[in-house]
Amino acid sequence: MFPSWCDDGEGVYDLCLSDDLDSLISCMLLEKVKGYKINYFYDFSSFWQIEKSSRPAIAVDVDLTKGKCWGNHVTALSQKDSVNEQAANLNSVLKISRDNYFEKYAGNTILQIISYYGIPLPQKEEARMVLLAVDGSYRGFYSDKFRDTYLKWLEILEFDELIQLLEYKTVEDFHWIIDKYNLYKKIYMNDQGILDTEIFIDALSDVLELDLMLPWSQFEKVRDFKRKSLYLDSEDPLNKKKINKMVSCALVRRNYLCYTTY
Repeated sequence: MFPSWCDDGEGVYDLCLSDDLDSLISCMLLEKVKGYKINYFYDFSSFWQIEKSSRPAIAVDVDLTKGKCWGNHVTALSQKDSVNEQAANLNSVLKISRDNYFEKYAGNTILQIISYYGIPLPQKEEARMVLLAVDGSYRGFYSDKFRDTYLKWLEILEFDELIQLLEYKTVEDFHWIIDKYNLYKKIYMNDQGILDTEIFIDALSDVLELDLMLPWSQFEKVRDFKRKSLYLDSEDPLNKKKINKMVSCALVRRNYLCYTTY
């Protein structure tokens, strides 16, 4: 059900990194299995590039309204609203919208990529906890109202090992992991046009046995965007076509839309 470009050959695309660890780990996994390299950075306020390239780009952990991307948010404002058909996102391909919002996939982009390409989970328990902690992907298990839906998605992704792990871990265990590695810090462009972060990526590289490298190259800003948000009335028939020049969007709560425009 995912777009056909997910199965295209090695080295044919560039990657666009976004501003958090979900995107960085996902990019490194795609580099490992597909040989794609980071050439762009998008922090939802600006778009940057290392060099001009003839290769098409895949935005990673970004829910674009058009174009190739890996994402994880709900983007359809109703069952009648359109979705980006080039998005590799369970919520998009299975038509999850505001109307059935609480049936959504509530995990991160990393787990979708691991499942799709059959990448083995790391053997270390702490590494598996990191994968669940990124983007709060563990939280659904600890919600009485949402647990069954959450487990359904992990079963679809064939992550029995992660279900077994969650059954004897607590929310506090994941909070400890988040604090230990500074998982919720952002990736940002410094004054020299070089990417930086306070995430402890060297320590994470060791535990995940995956090189988490930010590009050392200097980036050039291509353009700026406007970040916006919108509270939606529960009966609001709004669809994305009514919002001009939308670039990316995400329903971060059922009635709260975050988006960018140009």
